[in-house]
Amino acid sequence: MKEKHIRIIAIAALSILLVWNLILSIQLTTLQSTVAKNAEENNATTQIESDLSSAVAKSADKTVTVSVSALETFTVSGAGIIYQYNAPEAIIITNASLIAQAASITVIFANQRRVPATVVGTDPWLDLAVLRVEVDFDLEPIRQGDASVSRIGEWVVAIGAPKSFTFMGEIASGIIIDRSPLYNLDETILDNDIIALKIQMDLKGTNTGGPVVNMAGEMIGLTSSLFHDPLQSGVYYVIPINELSPYITKIIDTGVANHPLLGINGRAVNDIPRYIKDYWSINLDQQSGIFVYGISATGAAYLAGVREHDIILQIDGEDITTFRQYRRLLNTKNPGETMELTILRNGEQIKVQVILP
Repeated sequence: MKEKHIRIIAIAALSILLVWNLILSIQLTTLQSTVAKNAEENNATTQIESDLSSAVAKSADKTVTVSVSALETFTVSGAGIIYQYNAPEAIIITNASLIAQAASITVIFANQRRVPATVVGTDPWLDLAVLRVEVDFDLEPIRQGDASVSRIGEWVVAIGAPKSFTFMGEIASGIIIDRSPLYNLDETILDNDIIALKIQMDLKGTNTGGPVVNMAGEMIGLTSSLFHDPLQSGVYYVIPINELSPYITKIIDTGVANHPLLGINGRAVNDIPRYIKDYWSINLDQQSGIFVYGISATGAAYLAGVREHDIILQIDGEDITTFRQYRRLLNTKNPGETMELTILRNGEQIKVQVILP
């Protein structure tokens, strides 16, 4: 009987030792797995996606290289943008200055396919060129944003030519430092003020002709090395897509970009500081219209009866409150057309008919 009890106790002790050994084995396996996992995590490369990298990823393959051969003597290149695509035809936009002396033009896409291009038309004033290509592969045009809602302090990216090209594409990040300054494109011509985006960035040669995109990857402007601030290093004026679109459409439809000219320099009344209003004797209660601070004696507006210090209240019956609106309405016109201006002079409203040259 005593031996039986001893046998039972021995079996129980052995069972306890086996269970304990199993527990230790499980804990050791878990510890080894944890150590291996931690080591893997500590040595792993983490892929971080920022707003900048996301914006580039969304728009880089919509950017192309525009290679220009000039009389077979030399080749220059810059960037371009897939603006429209309706198979098999695509519309590419770039800088007019890039193709000014072109004997032949080749567009190189992100997939490294090379396609000859023809010139639809140019607008040297905006440094804009519109090209046409025919392709046998699918393309996706760049998504267009609204530059008018851009904000000061907003980050943007200028996309250069695709990296597959010999000159290597580059990106340049920048910050919008002024949202809608009036940039003087040509001081010898009135009506030359255009709303621009003033951006601080380090623009490279391969960026010029390419898009400026916001953090959503939407194109809000076209880069050009011509429009820089001579007094501030690294500051460029970018022509917004809102300003370019009407002229791109005109070039596609007619081959030319007609700029209707009134022959004035103007500024929205609600953008004029109070002390300037006092200087120009503008009624402080006047909050709408375009104040005419300069006028050509041979221009269409002057010949129709508009004078310096008049305020343009309406164009074809539509009230004018901003310079952007004034530019939009003016851009809908073509040379030879007539537009009706309602002007304010000495408290009296006058209507004049202007024939655009």
